[in-house]
Amino acid sequence: MLVPLSPTLSPRSAGGEREKSAVAVPRCARCGGAPKNTIAGNRSHAYLGIMKGQRFVYWQDGQFWLGYLEEFPDYLTQGESLDDLKEHLRDLYRDLTSGEIPAVRHVSELEVA
Repeated sequence: MLVPLSPTLSPRSAGGEREKSAVAVPRCARCGGAPKNTIAGNRSHAYLGIMKGQRFVYWQDGQFWLGYLEEFPDYLTQGESLDDLKEHLRDLYRDLTSGEIPAVRHVSELEVA
């Protein structure tokens, strides 16, 4: 979906004045933000709370709660309480899906005949 943005300023012309021009960029049809397949889009969807439910594995070890997202079992985090652990898992999800971390390993399911 293309949504026209408000007029933007172009580089200065020979006369020193800037010309206004409208720019159309692709936007997410669901929220109007950046597309989900871009770094900014992945991050904005996570921050806007349009994040799908994620299953996670957790356990208590002494005074700490440890856990990982099922989709990303190589990335472990911890918290001082279960709620703290969940917040750290949300942060971890945002980091792993932002596109800023290279070579993130995923677990997925494959349908076979």
